[in-house]
Amino acid sequence: MAEQLELPSPFDPVVLLERLAVRRGRPIELLPVPARPHAPCGLLVSTVAADYILYAADTGVLHQRHILVHEIAHLLLDHAGSAPLAPAAALLPNLSPALVQRVLGRTSYDEPQEREAELLASLILSRAEREDAADQPGPAPARGSLDALGFLLGAGTGAGAGAAPQLGPDRPEGDGAPDGPDEPDIPDLGDGPEAQRP
Repeated sequence: MAEQLELPSPFDPVVLLERLAVRRGRPIELLPVPARPHAPCGLLVSTVAADYILYAADTGVLHQRHILVHEIAHLLLDHAGSAPLAPAAALLPNLSPALVQRVLGRTSYDEPQEREAELLASLILSRAEREDAADQPGPAPARGSLDALGFLLGAGTGAGAGAAPQLGPDRPEGDGAPDGPDEPDIPDLGDGPEAQRP
């Protein structure tokens, strides 16, 4: 399911929620709430008219992201509610219990639905991270590295294909005659007075 899901690029769980709401034909409202001890950090409450995702407003961005995707996973998996209504009632005092169709809240992973939602959320976030990383440009090559690479691959640059790169600033410029043991002996024909003595 995680591989078939159309993810926004760059990944944004709010955009994913908007797309899911359109696909399902019912609104999904995000409600940031203060974290409470011994209460779920995320909660999905479904009524006849809409779905509500409550999430801890006073936690880190990555944690909020994970909470939202976990609750999205519950919606994708069409999990039935199994959590007690009390946490939702405490956070939404004006919500009539008669309107609530399901409540899902993550306090532990003992429930199979919570484990499934956590697994799907992890798979979605892993894929999103991979795709976002693939869309990022890599570092620019070091100056001159493309010239050297081109020479090594036979493409050459500037002076023509196959041209040898200059190896150093003090490389002697010659007339093309070979350097080394096969170099012809050139006698010293000095023009000075010492060369004229018998």
